Amino acid sequence: MMRISLKKSLANAVAIITVAALVFGFAAIGTANADLKPAVSIWIDPQVVNITTANYHVGDLFNATVWVNTYQDANNSAVFTWQVTVNFNASLLSVSRVGYTNGTISNFFSGHSTIPVTPIITSTSASTGESLIGTDSRAPGNGSLCWVEMEILQEPTGNGTITTTLDINNTDTFLLNGDLNEVTAIKYNGQYYYVVPEFTVIILVAMMTVLAVAMIAYHKKLVRLP
Repeated sequence: MMRISLKKSLANAVAIITVAALVFGFAAIGTANADLKPAVSIWIDPQVVNITTANYHVGDLFNATVWVNTYQDANNSAVFTWQVTVNFNASLLSVSRVGYTNGTISNFFSGHSTIPVTPIITSTSASTGESLIGTDSRAPGNGSLCWVEMEILQEPTGNGTITTTLDINNTDTFLLNGDLNEVTAIKYNGQYYYVVPEFTVIILVAMMTVLAVAMIAYHKKLVRLP
């Protein structure tokens, strides 16, 4: 009768579960809420806009939200002004609207008096910003700044995938303190993926097949005769 080391069997099972979780986790990318980034940082949520032709078509809209975190700023810099510019591929997307996340004010500046600006939208970018008044400042913390409503201009065909970057890692995205000096921040771009759903299934099936073959081979190495 064949015997298998219990320890190795458990390790084998854990390996299978871990890899499977990674595979299905990949399929679910883009569904999570805004994850707090290390300070000081500005980022787009969702970090991955993952849509398919089963639910979205040319002319449909989706939103991307820009967030900020300054809570762990080593220099303890308060924020007086912010500006965000999102650059995008004009052949794939256009911007229809831009707005603050709390009506006429950003969530980040809620409770303060602000000077709003009129968003500037071009064929390749969308910009907006906000400033406090007088000597006011926003203590280190986190919150959402603005949302950008984007329209799909091109749809993938066959087994194709359309992908592009929603770029905020540019000099027109910044935070300023009360002295109007820039607060150094890490800027996390967003990624846009638009795929045919059948192509996504094919990828997952192929990955699971390779995983199954690899685990069977690994399993055989663990089995030893008495």
